[in-house]
Amino acid sequence: MHGDLHHHNVLRHGDRYVAIDPKAAIGEPEFDVPPFLWNPIGTTPTVERTEQRIAAFVAAGLDDARIRAWSIVRGVYLGLLPQDPSITEPAQLAVARMLTAE
Repeated sequence: MHGDLHHHNVLRHGDRYVAIDPKAAIGEPEFDVPPFLWNPIGTTPTVERTEQRIAAFVAAGLDDARIRAWSIVRGVYLGLLPQDPSITEPAQLAVARMLTAE
């Protein structure tokens, strides 16, 4: 897995995209998906946007259930870390809430 895969580390290169700045580790590739569901920070994730993004990763060959599981686990523990007090619900927790509401 990339280990630091988020929207700032994916660049367009001609007609394709490349990932930069890896923090390589061994693990499930689905672990890398959650940051795409809650980024960019400062935007509000919606059910529609979240489902579209999950569907794109599933179409690329990743496992839907694993994406959802990692998104909930990572979203809860990262969303509970100290945040900007002006943010009522961090995007990480919002996505975890969406995925557990099904």
